[in-house]
Amino acid sequence: MEKTVHFTDQRRQTSMRKVYEVIDPDTIPAEHPVRIFSDYWNTLKTDNDLVLRKSFSPAAVPKILPFLMIMDVLSGGEDYHVRLMGEVLNSFFGFSLAGKDVSTCLDPETLSYYRGQFNPVIEKGLPEFSYHEYELNEQISSSAYRAIFPFSTSGEQYDQLFMILASSDRLL
Repeated sequence: MEKTVHFTDQRRQTSMRKVYEVIDPDTIPAEHPVRIFSDYWNTLKTDNDLVLRKSFSPAAVPKILPFLMIMDVLSGGEDYHVRLMGEVLNSFFGFSLAGKDVSTCLDPETLSYYRGQFNPVIEKGLPEFSYHEYELNEQISSSAYRAIFPFSTSGEQYDQLFMILASSDRLL
């Protein structure tokens, strides 16, 4: 799927063309941050298959933190509040979304596009793995692997998302 997305910060607006494709996690190299976090996430499942936020330890995956975004799910998936955004992601977007509701940084069409990716992760309780090609302009383009993982702060339902995004050639 090809889409132009628009991100807005108080200081500037960024637009990029992106190609998005859902993929099998086994196609991602084992040393890539997305696969490393996936392996860790799978160890955190409880008896009822929930992954509890309190079981996440940053010390267990310190090399992943620069690629991590943590979002709270608001109003049943109508919006998301960015709690934390790693330094690599800050550099990629050109600004930090930390402390902001995603709806304040995206136009309505782009927010709807991301809801279509984020909400099935919450509803199914399963991560989504994807491959992306980004083009900021004719001189700057990149490819990346991304995964979105559901977490539960309450132990009853998924209400938080962890997103890992790293260049496709980034190995740890």
